[in-house]
Amino acid sequence: LLDQAAGAIQAVQLDRPRFWLPEVSHSFHGRDIFAPVAAHLANGVALDELGSPLSEVVRLIIPQPTPLAAPGRRGWRGQVMHVDAFGNLATNFTRQHVPEAGSPRVRIAGQEICGVANTFGEGQPGELIAMLDSSGQLSLCEVNGSAARRLKVAAGEPVELYWQD
Repeated sequence: LLDQAAGAIQAVQLDRPRFWLPEVSHSFHGRDIFAPVAAHLANGVALDELGSPLSEVVRLIIPQPTPLAAPGRRGWRGQVMHVDAFGNLATNFTRQHVPEAGSPRVRIAGQEICGVANTFGEGQPGELIAMLDSSGQLSLCEVNGSAARRLKVAAGEPVELYWQD
């Protein structure tokens, strides 16, 4: 928890199973641990009761897109943040960065993707598409393939999202 007034951060390791669901799966900790702990916290249980205090907290700095400065084009310069097991490239662009009107384009590794698809089914097998994923991030994908392998890119690769004025 962050105390805005004091600028202090208090964090605990969630190591007290009595605040979790009785059965914890291997893959749904959001449901089985985090949600029940959040409910206890919302109901007035003190943070230090929910787990052992952590002495160090590492703050992650997530790179934010920057405005693209190009004549006749508006848009953003960003990067690939994550490559999933299927080779999809999650960028640091979110729904907020994608214009609602017009035809956005994405440029990565010398390739250009026109438009933003709603589903994989809108593309043909082997086609590169851009789509908003389940996390709300703009992801670059190869239908029935691996965009990472095809483009030979990894996390940190620069990406441009732009549209005509």
